Amino acid sequence: MDQLKKFWPYLIFFAITVSLFHEFLFTNGVLFSSDQLESGIFFRKFYSEFVKEFWEIPLWDRFISCGLPFVDATHGDTFYPAAVLQFFLPMHKALGLKLVLHVFLSGAFMFVFLKNYGLRKITAFAGSVAYMTAPMIVTLVYPGHDAKMYVAALLPLGFNFLYKAIEDGSKRNYLYFGAVTGFMILSSHLQTTYFALWLYFLYTVYRIISDHLIKKQTVKAVSGFGLFWTGIVLALMIG
Repeated sequence: MDQLKKFWPYLIFFAITVSLFHEFLFTNGVLFSSDQLESGIFFRKFYSEFVKEFWEIPLWDRFISCGLPFVDATHGDTFYPAAVLQFFLPMHKALGLKLVLHVFLSGAFMFVFLKNYGLRKITAFAGSVAYMTAPMIVTLVYPGHDAKMYVAALLPLGFNFLYKAIEDGSKRNYLYFGAVTGFMILSSHLQTTYFALWLYFLYTVYRIISDHLIKKQTVKAVSGFGLFWTGIVLALMIG
């Protein structure tokens, strides 16, 4: 019973996600996503078939224009962990499931962040439901912008580790922050990742000024800013 009380927000996030996408989840239908139909299915199909046949990632796509680099021209989420679904599920189910999964994760990760930020459980829950069902998040399913969805889901998780790192000076949390940011880069949507990085950076600058520089704690300020950049370097190395 105690475990149920602990996990009830996640169960409700799961129930909300299922209620939104039950027709896709419980039938063999396709989750309509306009951009996926135009190009995403082809990119992922080419990727999965090439890997299954040659056991390596394709480096050249000869079917578009006069040919394009497969990785450098960002043919989608080539290295993002959720891409593994494409190798084990029918393509139309894998593409839809990645989007549905990250609707759930956006709520779950926001809840973790808001709880650690100090909000009451019910307040954190309400904020998380508002985030995962916000039009700017959940409607990304319609065009099939999976990479934007990945970044939106990971954004609060990155904030969670960054906030905890600044609060307790934990080097481990700075590394976790860097790892999450690295997964944002692997999403392949570098524009939204760029905006997220600016938000992380400005929040860190604000906290360093308010927590340390105003109090003339120069050593702590330099140390905190250095650890932040250590996390960013880790993210770039992952990318």
